[in-house]
Amino acid sequence: FSRICPEVEFRKIYSNLLVQAGDPKNALQQYILLIRREPENSIYYYEAANLFEQLKNMLKAMEFYQKTVQLNENHEEAYIRLGIILKNSKKTKEARKMFQRALYINSHNSTASYWLGIILMENMDYKSALTHFEPALRNPDYKVKTLVARGECMILMNREYEAEPEL
Repeated sequence: FSRICPEVEFRKIYSNLLVQAGDPKNALQQYILLIRREPENSIYYYEAANLFEQLKNMLKAMEFYQKTVQLNENHEEAYIRLGIILKNSKKTKEARKMFQRALYINSHNSTASYWLGIILMENMDYKSALTHFEPALRNPDYKVKTLVARGECMILMNREYEAEPEL
């Protein structure tokens, strides 16, 4: 590496190309090297966490997402990914905190709203769950799931007549 080809710039470009080419293991190696060169850059930790998640190494993914939010307290996507991993690990209280933090950063975040609604529904707080499901209806990735969850909440609240259009 030299002034003409700086190491950090090269590794950034190369790691992105590896991700696009579908080679997460080698891309992860590049991000680890970038972290060693610039340990205060939260973007590298976030990208490495995504790659660990793709490789099904959830413990490492959680570790790197936590480091991401430690370096950048306003990284809402890292809070969401961390919350989803915690929710899938049956750590509902911790997951709820992550989703609430993401919503604190961006109150219109439909993904965090959906997952927080699911947690509230599981805790039998149906009214609050319905409130959190509202923003999630605007997200096409969650619209069908949200409608079904809203219908389920309404049925559990003995409001079957309102649940019918949702389902």
